[in-house]
Amino acid sequence: SATTCDSPVAPKPTPRTIIVSPRVGIRSIPATFLFDRQGKCRASNLRGEALAEEVGKLLQEPPPGK
Repeated sequence: SATTCDSPVAPKPTPRTIIVSPRVGIRSIPATFLFDRQGKCRASNLRGEALAEEVGKLLQEPPPGK
């Protein structure tokens, strides 16, 4: 099931992630956002089959004005 765009997308940093992240070259956490044809964010942080399923649903929706 999709995570809505209103949900938190990243955990709060801990002292360990703040210290370790720069040492191993991590600058950001990967994230995905799906937008519909009207530009509304419909889902976030999907991976694999869940991402494919949500993209398929969005592609089945009619274009605006039709």
